[in-house]
Amino acid sequence: MFYETAQAPTVAPVFAEPLRIYTGLLGQIGDIVMFSATLRRLKELFPNSRITCAVSRKYREAGELLEGLPYVDRLFVTKLYFEKLTPLYFQPWERGWPLDLRGEDEVVEERQHDLVLPTRPRHRRSPWWEYAHQVEELAHMVEVPGPIDCRTEIAIPEGTEIAEKAVGKIVLHNDPVTDPRKAWPWEHLARFVSRWGAEEFVLLGSPGPLLPGVLDLRGKTTLAQAAEIIRLSRCYVGIDSGLMWIAGSLQVRTVGLYGTDYIAAYEKVQPVNPLAVYLQAEGCLERIAPAAILSALEQTLVR
Repeated sequence: MFYETAQAPTVAPVFAEPLRIYTGLLGQIGDIVMFSATLRRLKELFPNSRITCAVSRKYREAGELLEGLPYVDRLFVTKLYFEKLTPLYFQPWERGWPLDLRGEDEVVEERQHDLVLPTRPRHRRSPWWEYAHQVEELAHMVEVPGPIDCRTEIAIPEGTEIAEKAVGKIVLHNDPVTDPRKAWPWEHLARFVSRWGAEEFVLLGSPGPLLPGVLDLRGKTTLAQAAEIIRLSRCYVGIDSGLMWIAGSLQVRTVGLYGTDYIAAYEKVQPVNPLAVYLQAEGCLERIAPAAILSALEQTLVR
């Protein structure tokens, strides 16, 4: 790793000359948002560099939330995500061997850069959460030295428009795409909503069970529009997801739900957000009662 052999300074720039740097994360929404901290650190170390941030075509919209950040000079969208990760190659890749999953478009793009960092990194130590926060771990995975400021950031594209009826509501999100263990029981959510007042809420994410009286915009917004709705909300209430990381990046009042069924150290996967209250269950999220979220929401709104 270059920073071990060159003894890169932790504060001063590593290299003052202009470099073309290629990196990014071919992951999902939350991973891409988390990677903003690594990109910011790269610009600190290489202040005169031109940084190209790569994302997959599947998650282009998440990449567009980074495109306007001052330390991202260019967005590159790859044609492939993990399409070349066939069953034959899965075990070597899972164990950390450097399989080449790039498409020709990415190979050509990389050759136009001076410094090329991984876009499909794997954890280099296990269990990783015993060593670092997830944001720090992403930087470690692509060999960017710390210290890493774990704050994440996004830039909502200029001109993003949302419906007036969605402004100033409490945002709800409860449909985990990656793992059902992240979800709060829908019957709990229904009781919570009815006790607070359904007209106060807007639902974002993917379509799911109906909640009568709630403004349901699931599947009806772009990611940028969802981010703008969150930015203009009274509060965000949701599970561990990409939208949670968007809320944290925008420093929106938040009530977040986490359980150890999904990951043993939930504090290592929570966004840095001074306006957030994170409720944590030992086990599944079913153990978090509606009354606990009502209390947390009241506490959050008076901050």
